[in-house]
Amino acid sequence: AESKYLAELEVARGYEEGLHTAIVNPSVILAPFERNQSSARLFNYIINENSFYIEGFLHYVDARDVAEMIYKLYRSEKPGERYIAHSGTISLQQFFKEAAKRLNKKAPSIAVGHSLAKFAAIVENFRSLLTGSEPLITRQLLRAVKESYVFENKKSIEELSMEYHSLEKSLDWCCAYYL
Repeated sequence: AESKYLAELEVARGYEEGLHTAIVNPSVILAPFERNQSSARLFNYIINENSFYIEGFLHYVDARDVAEMIYKLYRSEKPGERYIAHSGTISLQQFFKEAAKRLNKKAPSIAVGHSLAKFAAIVENFRSLLTGSEPLITRQLLRAVKESYVFENKKSIEELSMEYHSLEKSLDWCCAYYL
């Protein structure tokens, strides 16, 4: 979050100096990608048939929509604007069920409360320090899924004529890659 904030400050400075800029703030980007990278780790978690999930929500957008938005902003005559790239929100439990069905895997079915998840985040942080791997769960992730955020994509729809992919189409695309 801090590096993204600092990057946005640099973009704002560039705009003040006359550069054609725009800022895109995507929610979690769904894309078929290397299974241990970024949001693809969600699919890897299902493929490995893990049993537990954190109670909370996933705010998502299809990578193709983010790419389209960036292209439209590149061609745009309205520099200096900020847009939210967001398709929708789903409970993590429902996301796992929908993706698992497409991957022919068993969905995580045991809900973990936030108190236990906080402890797991501490253990994961320690494990990742020892192994040099990315933690599966972090305190930042817990905060993100627990908080009730409202992402508003109205500006991108009205000004850029964005038509976001449905979750079903995004999951079909991603899961076909992993199969």
